[in-house]
Amino acid sequence: MNKKEQLKKIVFDSSILEDEKVLWEKFIEASKEEDVISILEFLEDNPKGIDFLTENLQEKIKALSKKDYFEKSQDFAKIVEKEKEYLKEGK
Repeated sequence: MNKKEQLKKIVFDSSILEDEKVLWEKFIEASKEEDVISILEFLEDNPKGIDFLTENLQEKIKALSKKDYFEKSQDFAKIVEKEKEYLKEGK
């Protein structure tokens, strides 16, 4: 099983909503192998991290949909800070 299939299995075996699983499937298909490996490593250390990553993915999509560049940049900065805090706390 390749890394993308491995991540898909984790996602589809998780308790996230079906529409979130579809979002993940599209993200995985578009992702580079090294990004998928990083996510797998994160999930290995944080089994419940799929919930955080799913919320994070949705927030990034919302930020990208903003038309105002400054607002989009601010939203992305907040998301990155949230990621840093989450990783620092070691959840």
